[in-house]
Amino acid sequence: MTNMQTKKIIGEQRGTARQSTALAALLAGRKSLKVPVRMPWQERPYQQLGAASEIAQISEAALYKAEKEGALTFVRLAGRTLVETASLIEFLRRAQPWAPSDRGAAARAKRAEVARANFR
Repeated sequence: MTNMQTKKIIGEQRGTARQSTALAALLAGRKSLKVPVRMPWQERPYQQLGAASEIAQISEAALYKAEKEGALTFVRLAGRTLVETASLIEFLRRAQPWAPSDRGAAARAKRAEVARANFR
């Protein structure tokens, strides 16, 4: 390996944990070097449930519920359950803006009424 190749590898890998591994492999005379492929999640055809859960910021159980309701598409590949990325992106696009709800307002009013009655 030439000094130029070594400098190129170090320059491309600067600041990464792969730098020492890549350099050691090349210096040891290995012909090929396996380096994990980094690609944005949006470009992957499928997502593992854990990754999809992290992307959407919801639990895996909520992902299964969304799939059951038809909002997400799951596939089986090599014994694993994966989420189709296109359906995950569409699921995220359908998110509603947050607004406070009146759910529970009647129960709070009833508790306040009981508390006032007991306070007298």
